[in-house]
Amino acid sequence: MSDHEGDQEVGGDVPEKDQEGGCDVPEQQGEVPIEDPADLIRLVQHLTLQVQEQQRTMTAMKSSTTVVLPGPSRKLSRFSDKPTKSTDVLLEDWILELQTASDTRKLSGAEFAQLIIDHLEGRARREILARGETVKGSPESIFKILRRVFGTGEDLATAQRRFYSAKQANNQDLVTFSLDLIDLYEKIVMIDASFSANRETALKGQLAEGAVSDTYRREIRRLIREKSDLSFLDLRDTLVSWAGSVSTASEKVSVQEHSTNIPLQDIIMKQQKQIDDLIAQVNRPRKTTSKCWDCGVEGHFRRNCPTPKANPKDGQSVKLND
Repeated sequence: MSDHEGDQEVGGDVPEKDQEGGCDVPEQQGEVPIEDPADLIRLVQHLTLQVQEQQRTMTAMKSSTTVVLPGPSRKLSRFSDKPTKSTDVLLEDWILELQTASDTRKLSGAEFAQLIIDHLEGRARREILARGETVKGSPESIFKILRRVFGTGEDLATAQRRFYSAKQANNQDLVTFSLDLIDLYEKIVMIDASFSANRETALKGQLAEGAVSDTYRREIRRLIREKSDLSFLDLRDTLVSWAGSVSTASEKVSVQEHSTNIPLQDIIMKQQKQIDDLIAQVNRPRKTTSKCWDCGVEGHFRRNCPTPKANPKDGQSVKLND
């Protein structure tokens, strides 16, 4: 093999597979010198592109997430009675699981009701079947009865009392308090669906009553009065935005006040310096520069002049009592 052929084999063009995005790189035994700089540049560029492509692939793999929704093939839980041990199915968890399955499968009302009954057993199934066809065909009616019989046992009066006595805690933000109010009112609706029509009014009213700050309560009432068309969440968002602007303004005032409030130690040091300067001025020798207005000699005043001028009218000397 000639020298020219050797150069072509080692330092020639990048193989066609490499140009197409493959990962094959010519294997080199030891250090094989590449005499043509252009070949070296092409090889570096090729390897750089490979690294960039691998980085993009890794980034895409990290950012991608897989969401698993309950499909027709997933086995759903069954509910039978109030839980007696930690492994028993909780009613609210079971209801949420079935609602998610229904939304995923896009079931009709009747299909959803049948799905619920198919996943009931024991006392819970007997309770629903005993209610008749009207209840069995309505998912809302089934859940309402199950909550009443096998739920927490909270009646309407108790749920209402909990909602209308809710107060914002000192360390609780408005968003969390508003979400707590929604949860409390949903429990009322679960017991009696007729309260759903008054949901927005009740939530806005209790937000105004339960807010921890008098300023917040006044602002909520003002917004309810002047912008009655605002939904509960829009009212809450408006209040949060307003509270943030007020807080920012207060922080600016606080910073300004803090900047003008000199620390006590600095005040003491400045006062001590003023005292030292005054003492130094008192102890400094004073140079007498006073002159007599009559004779012009320094060291005495006019009233003490030993040679007072004569009065131009009567020729007598005049001494003034300064």
